[in-house]
Amino acid sequence: MLAQPLPGRRQERSVLHAFWKKALFIQAFRHYIETVGMQAPLPLQENGCPRDKLRKVYSIIADQVSGDPDRRGCLMVNTITDTGERDPELMEITSDAQEGLRKLFEYCLGELAERGQTSTAEKRS
Repeated sequence: MLAQPLPGRRQERSVLHAFWKKALFIQAFRHYIETVGMQAPLPLQENGCPRDKLRKVYSIIADQVSGDPDRRGCLMVNTITDTGERDPELMEITSDAQEGLRKLFEYCLGELAERGQTSTAEKRS
């Protein structure tokens, strides 16, 4: 949940401004990505059926965003939305995290292709 603004300060809508100091936000943001943000893709690193691993990832994401009524979405997505490309440091942190996630998904989809399981005509279970 976002912090409340200090008394007498104008309320900012940005997640970055909710922390009042950029250094504190950067620290929290890195921690979020390393912990919460990296929970969902963990199944992609497990052994097993690639399709089941992908389903598990999407199930974890759905549970994360709907399991807590105080949650305001994904901190990484909200940060990108709030700051855009105006903050190079935040963009670098976000880009690195996205690249890691992309590689995991790419690897898992490659496994599906190797098994011949990428056809959209396949019967869904």
